Amino acid sequence: ILIFINTDFKKVANYNTNFQNYINTNDRTFISKERMKIIEEISQIINLENCIQNFTADLSLPYLLKKPNCTQLISAWLGSGEKFENKFIAQLRSNNVNYIIYSSPLYIVDNIKTSDRLKIANQYIQKNYSIIWKKNNYILLKRI
Repeated sequence: ILIFINTDFKKVANYNTNFQNYINTNDRTFISKERMKIIEEISQIINLENCIQNFTADLSLPYLLKKPNCTQLISAWLGSGEKFENKFIAQLRSNNVNYIIYSSPLYIVDNIKTSDRLKIANQYIQKNYSIIWKKNNYILLKRI
């Protein structure tokens, strides 16, 4: 009875319209101006690339940059273990990945950075990529 009394039936009746409006809302509505500026700056750097490799737990970055991940490892922090890390490295090589989002201040799982969690992959990245852009704890690397 309490649920029935507290239900706004206008919202229920307009659910489809409200849902469509929500889906079509610009991404800028949901993120801070500071983060949007970061996204725009990275976008300018990688605009000619077909993909971006995300090496962070911030899984929204490829979506916000409108670029797919370059490898199958969409959530890099889940790819721990020598077998997965070596597969990741092989895909970085074979796909000629030019740019890696190496660090983001958001969503550090268990307070362990991906670079600390994936030591083998991190060693490869450190040898083959260099920092080209850094701002507000975001780091973008480019293949050397």
